[in-house]
Amino acid sequence: MLNKRAIIFPGSGAQHFFMGKELDGFSEILDQASRVLNTDLLQFNEDKSIYQDNSPLAEVILMLTGYASFNEVNKRAPISYVAGQSSGQLTGALVSGMLTFDEAVQLTYEIAKVEEDIPLSKTRLLTCANLNIKVANKLLNRSGLKDIYFATINSPINFIFGGDIDELKKFAVKLRTWGAKCDFLNMPAFHTILLKKIEPKISKIINNLNLAPKEPQIPFISDLDNRWNSSKNWLNKLVKQDTSTSNLDKNLQTFLKLGVNEFVTVDCGGRLSELVNNSVKNRRVKCKVTNISKTGGA
Repeated sequence: MLNKRAIIFPGSGAQHFFMGKELDGFSEILDQASRVLNTDLLQFNEDKSIYQDNSPLAEVILMLTGYASFNEVNKRAPISYVAGQSSGQLTGALVSGMLTFDEAVQLTYEIAKVEEDIPLSKTRLLTCANLNIKVANKLLNRSGLKDIYFATINSPINFIFGGDIDELKKFAVKLRTWGAKCDFLNMPAFHTILLKKIEPKISKIINNLNLAPKEPQIPFISDLDNRWNSSKNWLNKLVKQDTSTSNLDKNLQTFLKLGVNEFVTVDCGGRLSELVNNSVKNRRVKCKVTNISKTGGA
């Protein structure tokens, strides 16, 4: 049977102290990125106390970990398709050939700086598991709450809401009465229209960097509209990345229809690989899920 492998890169939250340390050539990759940003990323990655601040540099190192992981895996067996969740789209753009290394490093850092400045005062993310999304949607429509949105759809029973913190607290009570497992994340309402003010800032970054994406050499799917990215449409999607719903579940469905028989996740914490593995099991298809941990190796 023809081997088709899809690689999926995670977004913010998957950062891990000393990421990528055992991946081939990772020190050289950090050195190259350090020259781009004029800072010592290797020293940063070795300092646990600094790393816990979740700075924009951590986002860059997460992207570089994905890049190094892709290089290692692709040597053994070619990757057929690429996807990225949230900021993982930037890693996908790099490995698919849309962005140069320097462009990907600069863009990841600049966008992460903008996102770091988003205040936590009024909005949050709320995870919801063990409840059918159709039921959750009906509950939301009947709630009368106006500032709650689906931020991320991981599967029909695992998703994330983003919205006004006070409204989310009320909604979480309702969700739990229906058996949902809910947890608040200490993050603003990413992937909701509530972050609309961030779009002009992302556009300004893109214009300042004079980006000129190339056509992807490996098919690269968007988590926003489940369509294939191209040099003509990707930057516009990137501008809307923080204000539109991210949909992992639809991407997985597309890949399975294309005959993907192995998913490779770059996921230090294991969260993404767990979601992908559960989705595959629920669909009762034969498909291997391989997670590349912080120790490398797939």
